[in-house]
Amino acid sequence: MKQENAGNESIGKEKKIGRPALHELHPEILTYIQDFISSNAIESADERRRNNQSYVGGFTSNQLLTYIKEQFHKNQGKVLQISEKTIQRYFIAPHKGHKNAVLYKNIFDVKVLGSK
Repeated sequence: MKQENAGNESIGKEKKIGRPALHELHPEILTYIQDFISSNAIESADERRRNNQSYVGGFTSNQLLTYIKEQFHKNQGKVLQISEKTIQRYFIAPHKGHKNAVLYKNIFDVKVLGSK
């Protein structure tokens, strides 16, 4: 026998399990990243490529992390707890064939350099 939905649950909406994503709690983080990329990036896409993915140079993920934390503290007055890996996961996966490629969100159409 099937159990029927309780009256207070709406049909068609799934309840998310786990903690909410950081960019859903603080959507301004994505704005900070976009501002930093547009002001500091040196885009280099090969002319013979089939897609418009740009490999961004000119900054490291550590510099981006510092910028985001400073902007968040300046505008919100709070300290943001975010890791370098979390920021990198907003970009394109370094290699689509690897297992951890599913962790990347592909919000920004760039690949970023490492932390050095």
